[in-house]
Amino acid sequence: MIGVIPAAGHGTRLRPFTFYRPKPLMGVGGKTIIEWVVESIKKTGVEEIRIIINPEDHEKFKRYVKENVKFIFQKTPLGLGDAVLKGIEDLGEEEVMILLGDTVVEVPHVEDQFILVKEVEEPERYGIVEIENNRIKRVVEKPKNPPSNLAIIGGYKFKNAKTLKESIKELIQNKVKSKGEIQLTDAIQILIEKREIILPVKVDNFFDCGTPELLLNSNRYLLKGRSVVKTEFIYNSVIGKNVYIENNVIVKNSKIEDSIVLNGARIEDSILTSSIVGEGSRLKGFKGRYMGVGTIEGV
Repeated sequence: MIGVIPAAGHGTRLRPFTFYRPKPLMGVGGKTIIEWVVESIKKTGVEEIRIIINPEDHEKFKRYVKENVKFIFQKTPLGLGDAVLKGIEDLGEEEVMILLGDTVVEVPHVEDQFILVKEVEEPERYGIVEIENNRIKRVVEKPKNPPSNLAIIGGYKFKNAKTLKESIKELIQNKVKSKGEIQLTDAIQILIEKREIILPVKVDNFFDCGTPELLLNSNRYLLKGRSVVKTEFIYNSVIGKNVYIENNVIVKNSKIEDSIVLNGARIEDSILTSSIVGEGSRLKGFKGRYMGVGTIEGV
């Protein structure tokens, strides 16, 4: 089985943080999102891991991903379907496990083809499955009127890379797009219409990291009251619960809780809670919640 991790998206909902690093490299729960994803896909027993990235981000990914993986470039963001196609283009009838590079999820062991799903409160934000007789009858990408509240949460298993590849190429040939992109959901619908059996597999441990608030929520759950501090530069400060501090951060005379502090930030004489401090930020005399990248002094 081949593992494919699409990770070339722009992460617009996580700006301004994603102006400085791709969304899969955002820190959460003690490591980057992509490190969590690689760890999850390894547990499924894949023989090879392929990560689809923007070529401009190659060096950044190499700094964080220490596993033996193959990087494949998606120069133009044409959609998830296109990204998956680039990851499986040279394959034959191998099994394929796909995990999105911006979602932390635990994958259960299931022999059959499946899509991981979870009941959500805002189904219009997700790809949605409709079920009949315990099988997936229909999939649709971010519908205005969702047929169910079962969201596709970024995990897929296919028994035959060749048939998946053919369905994506059929979309491209017929110029079929949804939301302006080549969608994996549309390719899956072709498989369903060709009587492929795809099961819905419900999971509970799913951590959406798509917005700053969701990233903080995931950080809380993954840390479970612990804190992970990778920097050595903490002086006369208190680091509370659910805090993740990356490398090369300086903290002086401050208190931080329930927060994420990214590489190279400097925090002095401050009290932070429920914050995300972006790369290279400088905070001095700040009290409260900070969500951004920049310099603030004497507030």
